[in-house]
Amino acid sequence: MPFARRISRILLGALLALALVPGIAGAIPRDQVMARARMWVDREVPYSTPLVWPPKYYADEKGDLVDSLSGWRTDCSGFVSMCWNLRESSTGAPVAPNTTGLPARCVKIAKSDLLSGDAMIKPRTHTFIFERWVDASMTEMVVWEEPNSEIGKAITRTRKWSDLAGYSCYRYKLIDPDYGDVQAQVSGANRYETAVAAVGLSFPTTTTVSVPVVVLASGATWPDALGGAALAGAFKGPLLLTNPTALPWATRASIVRLKPETVFVLGGEEAVSATVVSAVESMGVSVTRIDGSNRYAVSSAIARTAVEQARRDKHVVDTAYLSTGLNFPDALAASPVSARTLRPILLTEKASLTPSTRLVLRELGIKNVIILGGTESVSPAVETQLKAAGISVSRIEGATRYNTAINIAHHGVELGDGMSWKSLGLASGDSFADALSGGVAQGQSGTGSLVLLTPGSSLNSDVSRELEEHKDAIGLLRIFGGSSVVQLPTRAAAAVVLRAP
Repeated sequence: MPFARRISRILLGALLALALVPGIAGAIPRDQVMARARMWVDREVPYSTPLVWPPKYYADEKGDLVDSLSGWRTDCSGFVSMCWNLRESSTGAPVAPNTTGLPARCVKIAKSDLLSGDAMIKPRTHTFIFERWVDASMTEMVVWEEPNSEIGKAITRTRKWSDLAGYSCYRYKLIDPDYGDVQAQVSGANRYETAVAAVGLSFPTTTTVSVPVVVLASGATWPDALGGAALAGAFKGPLLLTNPTALPWATRASIVRLKPETVFVLGGEEAVSATVVSAVESMGVSVTRIDGSNRYAVSSAIARTAVEQARRDKHVVDTAYLSTGLNFPDALAASPVSARTLRPILLTEKASLTPSTRLVLRELGIKNVIILGGTESVSPAVETQLKAAGISVSRIEGATRYNTAINIAHHGVELGDGMSWKSLGLASGDSFADALSGGVAQGQSGTGSLVLLTPGSSLNSDVSRELEEHKDAIGLLRIFGGSSVVQLPTRAAAAVVLRAP
């Protein structure tokens, strides 16, 4: 049984990721192709032509050995076959045609048509998955591959087009509709991997990078992570998510890559357990927990740490955002602005200003408070209390959470702190997880991008109008979350707007 438990830890997550797309030899969304590629790279699956991944036997959650279909070869064509989830139509068994057989499942495309999840194939030689061009010149691309025995493991890297003589561009015939000309999918197999993918926007995986701090919050709840936006901005590091009781492999791999000196853990042990803290410390990283008696106290403690650091770096922070502590959308939409401007996001009860929030506003000498959301979220009584304390108060609101997010975005642009519509983010307003790290990454990106919210199953009509108005400035719309979160009809509707002349 110890053997079963050992391989369970290694393989269970991989098998769950490999089961992302149901059915046999069916269509697969581009974001899932890239999520599967990331799974092999982050797990450093070794190059070996005789071996397959996953092995024939694996351990289930109870540690019992279960018979499985054999996996894909761990060579270059096996990697591409795994990314596309190629299976036998009759049995569902994984198949991995070699580089001469793969093209039969594809259509040849032009260089200019390459999209995330397409492949480059040189018959009898090599193949790999294309992610994106480094810039508009299309001279260098970011790729994911199982290269060869010399490198020895799955990697992501850049390749020059001039070095690819003999290669042709291919698209898997059953890949889902293409939106890559107007959209960039930022997602993974789950919320933790999506957070890692979002961090790659501001701290790219293709460059050597070391950050002073990583902010780590629970991916199961939202209050603590919302306050982490300004904290991540102040310390110039990303925000990652963790399972409350165990550090996900993708989060661990990201921390290893980013090499922080310190990890700030947000919230108490119910939010992020001592087990997670120990796992981070075992990596040789110092951990500082920011805690409080409740979500409001945690929010205040995070804001205090963030503003004090910002002021040490000579930033003027005299304004704070204030949101309800009972729901996430308004504060989520403000997270890019908070990360960019270092203005903290504080939480309050609806009927009255929470004592811990009142205290930190006074301690930090905050002169201006911008309330996020309407009076049904933060009551007029809170405004009255703030004004009585000598604080200037304004409010950003809308008829719905989607309208409020739009108005917050306009506010961000009006601040003139580098915020823009370029690479605008779009996330589900029904769930919080995918935009937590994404919002921070948007604010930290070079363009200082914003985030709008929409129902996952349809494109909000007001958001559609914003896309139409700003489509020339947007470029690629960043979609945070997989196709089960921001669904294909939503993406299709956004693509129609962005492609319109």
